[in-house]
Amino acid sequence: MQIAGSSYFAVEPKRNCTHTGKIVFPTDQVAYFKHIPCSVCNDRTENWICLSCRQIFCSRYVNSHMSEHNQTTQHPIALSFTDLSVWCYECDSYIKHPDLSIWLNKIHQEKFGLPTPNSSSTITPTSSSTITPAAASSSSSTNSNTSNTSNISTSSNNNGNNNNKNGNGLEIIAQRIKNLEFFKIIFLIGAGVSVAAGIPDFRSPNSGLYDNLSKYNLPDPTAVFNINYFRSNPGPFYDLAKNLIPQNIKPTAAHYLIKLFQQKGLLKRIYTQNIDNLENEAGVPKDLVVEAHGTLSSAHCISCRKEYSIDKLKQQIKENVIPKCECSGVVKPDVVFFGEALPSRFFDLSSDDFYDCDLVIIIGTSLAVQPFASLVNEAPCHTPRLLINREQVSSIGLDDNFNQDFICLGDLQENCIELAKKLGWFEELNKLMNGE
Repeated sequence: MQIAGSSYFAVEPKRNCTHTGKIVFPTDQVAYFKHIPCSVCNDRTENWICLSCRQIFCSRYVNSHMSEHNQTTQHPIALSFTDLSVWCYECDSYIKHPDLSIWLNKIHQEKFGLPTPNSSSTITPTSSSTITPAAASSSSSTNSNTSNTSNISTSSNNNGNNNNKNGNGLEIIAQRIKNLEFFKIIFLIGAGVSVAAGIPDFRSPNSGLYDNLSKYNLPDPTAVFNINYFRSNPGPFYDLAKNLIPQNIKPTAAHYLIKLFQQKGLLKRIYTQNIDNLENEAGVPKDLVVEAHGTLSSAHCISCRKEYSIDKLKQQIKENVIPKCECSGVVKPDVVFFGEALPSRFFDLSSDDFYDCDLVIIIGTSLAVQPFASLVNEAPCHTPRLLINREQVSSIGLDDNFNQDFICLGDLQENCIELAKKLGWFEELNKLMNGE
């Protein structure tokens, strides 16, 4: 036992835990995530965040869903949003570790407005942070096909420069690409990239899928992509899936622009929220694509996990038949639902990818779904970021820590074509789009 008041722990925490290597802390967004309910029972009273998959679950004093999550996934470490204690299930103990202290101090400041006792109030993290509860559906579109103009700005907040729109963001980035300053480029893309192909997005007012679900009498719009709701009532999802399954669609200018980056050896990775597989249809090799929210190109039984023919599933969707496995379990496309962990490949690759990239280009996403949204802050703060979107999102252009943000607002496809022109790639892009 420690002396009362000398620590947050009633018992001595373990100080030599060996399971801290792959965890990522929520830092600047703790104020938001501490209010997210348990992803199973929706309780908000005492929740923990899994530091492997960033999902939120209730404590053993509520319904023990964090313990159940550990038993299912073997994810070892969780953080309490109540007292910011850290528990390792493998060690069966609260833990303290030098690797944790700087982040816990930052989180403590975010939650309570004060540094942790006996620590400096000045925090200088050595690496970027990510966050939170895994959940998925395709991201919202931030593309509009009605806009005919673009609005481009650069941000240089650290240098004291203003953030006024100056119209030369694409020009600056294009010139630096031509000067071979960038050759390890990461793209973050969302549903806006595919809207021009005829695939609806989720969150656009009136036209988004979430605005057209009233006939299903759902408890909330996102329930159609909640794994627990799906288990009990898969009908609404499969009715909606008719609008999601790609049929006779082709990649857009944005997809083919990314393909050009790959052809020229400049693409490090694509992280996509989309489930339509159009990146691969455009010819980008699968090993360069991380489908953060899964894919509609494969399916499995949710009971026995046996693989199911995707062609048969698509045909059954057309016929209004809910696909069933031979074991009588319901079949689900390999799309990540709310309440499910993201693919391990997302976490395995993202840390090293963003640490080693030299430019991040964000296209067609509202950055509203975590943990994908946190990727925008994963690159070192000196790394340039270019946003091609209908509207400004996240902290891009607003964060004083990032002094090379470029924002290009307007019609997404038109601005991708404009970037190709400035790079001198327009004829090559046109040939790809025409199947030449």
